[in-house]
Amino acid sequence: MDIKKSDSNSVSPAASFRHHSHRRKKGHDYRAPWKYHITIVKAPGCQMFGRLTGDLLVKTGNPDCVKVALSPLGNLIAKEIRAIRNYTPEIEIYQYIVMPDHIHILLNVKTRMEKPLGFVIGNLTGRIGRKWRELTGDQEMRIFDEGYNDRIIYTHRSLDAVFKYIRHNPYRLAAAISYS
Repeated sequence: MDIKKSDSNSVSPAASFRHHSHRRKKGHDYRAPWKYHITIVKAPGCQMFGRLTGDLLVKTGNPDCVKVALSPLGNLIAKEIRAIRNYTPEIEIYQYIVMPDHIHILLNVKTRMEKPLGFVIGNLTGRIGRKWRELTGDQEMRIFDEGYNDRIIYTHRSLDAVFKYIRHNPYRLAAAISYS
C-alpha cells in the first residue's frame, strides 16, 4: 500500500529544521572526533527523494513494514552517502536513511579531520547536485535547502535513541500523514 500526501508541494515535516539550519554549537571543534546526527532537507521545488510504502500495522523491520521506495534521485543520494568514506576516511557512517523530503545520517568522526564537518557535508551535497545535474541536464535544479542541522551525540544512551529515531522515521512520517 502506498502512503499518499507526499507530493513535491506538500509541507515537509523536516521543514521545521530550516529555521536553525545554520546554527552550530559555539566553540565546538567540528574537526575533532565526535558522533553526529545530521539532517539535510530537500530544497523547495525539488522532486521527492522517494515515497512511503508498506503497512502501518506491520512492525518496523518486517518485510511489509513502512519504508521508503527511493526515486532515482534518492538512490543517487544513498550511493553518495555510502561513498563518504572514500573521500573522508576519518568518517564512519553508522546509519542513514533517505526520506521523501530529507535525509538523516548518523556518523562518527573517528580521528581529527583536516577540514571541519561542514566542509564534508558541503562536499556531499555538492557532489550529489553535480551528478544529478549531469544525469538530468537541469543546470538550475537545487537538490538541498541551504545548510543542515547537526546534533552532537554525547552519550551511548543518546546514540541508541538516534539509532531508533532513524530506524523508525518512515513509520513516524507515515503515521503523521495518515492521522493528519
